[in-house]
Amino acid sequence: MGMLHKLSMKFVDLINIDNKNDVEILSFAAESVFSTLINIIGLILISALFNVTTEMLVYIAFFASLRASVGGRHAKNHILCFVQYLFISMLAIFLSLWVYDKWFIPIVVVVLLGLSCLFVFIFAPMDHPNRPFTEDEFIRFKKRSRMFIACLICICAVMFLFGLKLFASIGATALFINSVTLVRKM
Repeated sequence: MGMLHKLSMKFVDLINIDNKNDVEILSFAAESVFSTLINIIGLILISALFNVTTEMLVYIAFFASLRASVGGRHAKNHILCFVQYLFISMLAIFLSLWVYDKWFIPIVVVVLLGLSCLFVFIFAPMDHPNRPFTEDEFIRFKKRSRMFIACLICICAVMFLFGLKLFASIGATALFINSVTLVRKM
């Protein structure tokens, strides 16, 4: 049993619930919330060390918005999840900073957004092995996934048109990275 699981069980014990099924559900939910909070706080603190906090917040906003809608692969544990997300997000931010003032940034943003849209339309949503979708849920989540990616692409486009090229690049990169986690064998 991991530290977050123990913490979530103590939290659920404080609520004093009798139904065993409810305890498992609440424990899982609490563990997910604690993990997410720890990840976000850790990401913000580390990005502050590199003076890219605003960029990290933009990355998290785009990545998390799409992730909540389309799903994606999961790491084997919370620590691996954090380390992978930290590495990938910092790499994405620094690559975005590198291409920010280059002439080819519009091409990069368009290609990343196009591939993101393609991957979401083909592969989303991705269910979890512990809780597969019913057919009705799959259809509903597929529609939602497509609406979310369309909205997020529009936000990136508006940001780009209003001169926020760096944030548009970071947003496009976050969407692309998230959409890549959907790709699986056909």
